Amino acid sequence: MARYELVDADGVVTNAIEWDGETPFDAGAHTLRIAVEPMPAAPISPGVPQFVSPWQVREALRLAGLLPAVNAHIEALGENHQAYIAWHYAERIARGSPLIAGLAPVFNLTDVDLDNLFTTAAALSL
Repeated sequence: MARYELVDADGVVTNAIEWDGETPFDAGAHTLRIAVEPMPAAPISPGVPQFVSPWQVREALRLAGLLPAVNAHIEALGENHQAYIAWHYAERIARGSPLIAGLAPVFNLTDVDLDNLFTTAAALSL
């Protein structure tokens, strides 16, 4: 199940749509238009790695105690979601990627937290 929310500038949900991802959407006499304005990515602090391997980011999340929750969140998105595909198949994970940007608010991670996560991840080796 996917839930799409329209959120105003104060963070208040003003409308929501839930869709199972399979049932054809019938707008009836209405026209459905979706306009998305990408949120600007937060600047990456100097010295913070821009890319790490999937293993490194998973290990850093495990060390932070977040890996089980992140895995559950990604799985709940479903295999048709971009974040699911990136999580399972990306060859590297970018600090400024939509995947990481999408996880931050779900797990209350600040830009400093993400910088620290990537710094930790980059220092890990097998």
